[in-house]
Amino acid sequence: MRLVEWNALRAGDMVLAHDPHSAELTLLPGVVTQVDSRRRGHGPNQIGVDIAAGESPPVILWPARLAVHRDPRDLAESCWRCQAIAFRTRELLARDDNDGAPVKGLPS
Repeated sequence: MRLVEWNALRAGDMVLAHDPHSAELTLLPGVVTQVDSRRRGHGPNQIGVDIAAGESPPVILWPARLAVHRDPRDLAESCWRCQAIAFRTRELLARDDNDGAPVKGLPS
């Protein structure tokens, strides 16, 4: 996510966050619940995302900016994590057809 979009996130915004605790880099739907704009210099805000489903107690992640997408995801946005998921599942994302950077280890 671009810095300007990241800093524009507000509580209640729907996002998709790559699970930092999963080797599969799974995309988890979530809702922005906390925004900490006290930053040093011109850096990114800190964003808390609740990934709990339904009536479950909140599960808050504090993901890195580049591990988050708006929901619904903009397929024109390049993401190496999403490319890795597509490669692993053999499903090509729309952007990966010709425009994406080659992923190391792709079969010829």
